[in-house]
Amino acid sequence: MKHMVKTGARLLHDALISEGIKIVFGVPGSDVLPFYDEMYQSKKIKHFLFRHEQASVHAADGFFRASGQLAVSMSTSGPGATNQITGIATAYADSVPLIAINMNINREDLGKSVFQEVDIISLTKPITKKNFLVMKASDFPSVVSEAVAVAMTIPRGPVLINIPKDVFAEKAVEIKPVAKAIIENQFPLQNQSIIKKAFKWLSESERPVFLVGEGLIASEQVALFCKLAKKMQVPVATTVSGVGVFSENHKLSLQVAGVLGTPYANSAIQESDLLLVLGASLESRTTANTSSFAKKAKIIHVDIDAKQCGKFVSASLCISDDIENFLIQLNNYLSKNPFKVRNKWLKSIEQWKINCPISYSAAKELIKPQELIEELNKLAPEAKIFAGNGQHKYWVMRHFTFKKPRQFNVSSRFGCMGFAFPGAMGAKIAKPKDTVIAVLGDGDFQVNIQELATVVENKIDLKIIVINNHTLGAVYQHQHFDYDNHFFGTYYNLDLNFAKVAETYGLNSMRITKPNEIKPALQTMLKSKSPFLLEVLIPKNEYLLPKISVSDSLDKASCLIDLSLKADKTA
Repeated sequence: MKHMVKTGARLLHDALISEGIKIVFGVPGSDVLPFYDEMYQSKKIKHFLFRHEQASVHAADGFFRASGQLAVSMSTSGPGATNQITGIATAYADSVPLIAINMNINREDLGKSVFQEVDIISLTKPITKKNFLVMKASDFPSVVSEAVAVAMTIPRGPVLINIPKDVFAEKAVEIKPVAKAIIENQFPLQNQSIIKKAFKWLSESERPVFLVGEGLIASEQVALFCKLAKKMQVPVATTVSGVGVFSENHKLSLQVAGVLGTPYANSAIQESDLLLVLGASLESRTTANTSSFAKKAKIIHVDIDAKQCGKFVSASLCISDDIENFLIQLNNYLSKNPFKVRNKWLKSIEQWKINCPISYSAAKELIKPQELIEELNKLAPEAKIFAGNGQHKYWVMRHFTFKKPRQFNVSSRFGCMGFAFPGAMGAKIAKPKDTVIAVLGDGDFQVNIQELATVVENKIDLKIIVINNHTLGAVYQHQHFDYDNHFFGTYYNLDLNFAKVAETYGLNSMRITKPNEIKPALQTMLKSKSPFLLEVLIPKNEYLLPKISVSDSLDKASCLIDLSLKADKTA
């Protein structure tokens, strides 16, 4: 068989096609043009021109969250490559796979500090699963194959490919990988005696709670988990990353636990005698002060990454196992060992939900963001929501009822302002028939506001809600409660009309200020067949409550501060 000789640019192009990657979000420079010319000639890769490289990475992130498929963020050398770093770090923190490709100077000039040289390999090593410096054109097929395998192996994450520009011009024989690269799971499965102990503890418990996170979504075993939780009648709380894993309209749902979670989720965890943690990191936003977290419970922590167990909170039992394997074995165990329903425990939780709901005071003249989100939930209950970083993220989390995994999308563990808008763009590109809504604060929106041009240019039918309080609201709130109202550096004096800005870019838009405008404005937005921006003005002193510090006991954000509401220990 005769092997074809191709340029490095062509080899990269064909390797991506071979791996099923057909979407590139990019901001080109002269160094990357050989690859762009290959895309121009082949017409096999769809390219979306972004205005900033950070946004292009977030779009690839959102594309995967919506579709489960990889996309590429592509940039040039120097500042183009460094502009990708925030997006890469965001994906790494939330275990989202994507391929970031960027350029470098000619091979012979590496290390000589010539124009636009930067050691992007060293800079991104802590925030990628793996990165590659491609020094030979012939390496492209094997590098791309391995990059895809590494990115998609649980725990997933971003991979970077850096290319000296002269490698694109180099010609080489195309030698395709003999077989797809397979990355073996680096974490051994737990032995059967440990798993049997976990099942025994579950059976003996009187007040069990499941706490689940992103790892369960990644395992693709959400349906099996939900089946088991309902069969066992065990209440389910989630981390922020796990929102939607268990439908929040089900009676067993506790919604989100943690410093900004529901009081009844926190009460259940603090009063539980058995806490089964599946694919969740027990960091401070979930646990608050670790010294007082779930002190009455045996904690069983199941995660494919053994390093997660005991990282923040000591576990009674660590199971470094694939979640699918654990759930299958739990299902088999339950088929032979009936699990009794803890009726008194469930009644206690039901009472907490009645006594300690998330509530707010309505206003006649001013828009309440909580009311806005509740109305959005009524009108678009199946929408995929991408929420920015700030108070608005938690208003969405608390007042929208999420019923599916990946319905609520945020930069959970990196807290990145600027993620949600381009992330939602990537999701809408991946799933054009789905309703995708970006809910942003005015501060968050301005990080990547320039991508309005990308939305219009590519006719991306995205719905955008900008909640405008003229402040960096979460920080402003912090100054109010913890710094004696010393407001400094958090208030925008310029009354920027985002509806008019959007109109200038070519979007349909609307600005509202009164509660009676909420429903008709949302209806107009949702009925629009083209991109639409709705700006919603709220007062700057609308605070996110209840909220506690990560140094507080989780009891402080629960129903347990009233001792009469404590659970019946004779459950």
